[in-house]
Amino acid sequence: MKNRADLVRRLIRKGESDLVNAEMCVSKRQSLDAACFHAQQGAEKYIKAYLTAKEVDYPFIHNLERKGSNTAMRVLQSTISWYILYVTC
Repeated sequence: MKNRADLVRRLIRKGESDLVNAEMCVSKRQSLDAACFHAQQGAEKYIKAYLTAKEVDYPFIHNLERKGSNTAMRVLQSTISWYILYVTC
């Protein structure tokens, strides 16, 4: 079984891959819906990596609003929403 650090690294690597894909779509001004999808997926993986590193259990859901209720999580959600809006304009 892999340890926590391995899982954090894997989540970060996958998050980086998603953001690279989002940036490629945006730079070519094509598939902006795919850019939004990959940006959201990347952000979610970074959030999961952070929570995993801090040893915070989180539910396996596909809804960022339910991943946490603290102020830091709300700030992350706002940042993600802004980024998605930014890349689509």
